[in-house]
Amino acid sequence: GNLHCDSWVLPWLKEIGLPQHVPAFREAMVDGRVLNWLTYEDLRVLKVRLRLHAVSIMRAIELLRECNFDPNYLNSARIDNTTRPAEVMYWTHQNVKQWLSSNYFAEYTPALTESGIHGALIINEPVI
Repeated sequence: GNLHCDSWVLPWLKEIGLPQHVPAFREAMVDGRVLNWLTYEDLRVLKVRLRLHAVSIMRAIELLRECNFDPNYLNSARIDNTTRPAEVMYWTHQNVKQWLSSNYFAEYTPALTESGIHGALIINEPVI
């Protein structure tokens, strides 16, 4: 995996819909090793205040673990009428917004900007 490389962590935050947390993660020099052991308390230190954002990050980290910390796991997402729930798990934040827009929910997509809603959160979080 890419645990020792930090070049993918900041773009990854953007992919899961949380670009507003990039400065704090950059300042703390968060890399894959840090992500692997990140706790909710660590997220508070990183100024992740909203519960939804913290849960979003933790669900995305769980998926990273399943994918051996390969940050390209999000790039394999497919969006069409044949998409299965198992594939939704790999959707980026932008994929979620795209799906909503293409399924008559376009009016809701602006409200999702920088919300941290991504596929792994939708599939794996029982209560948001």
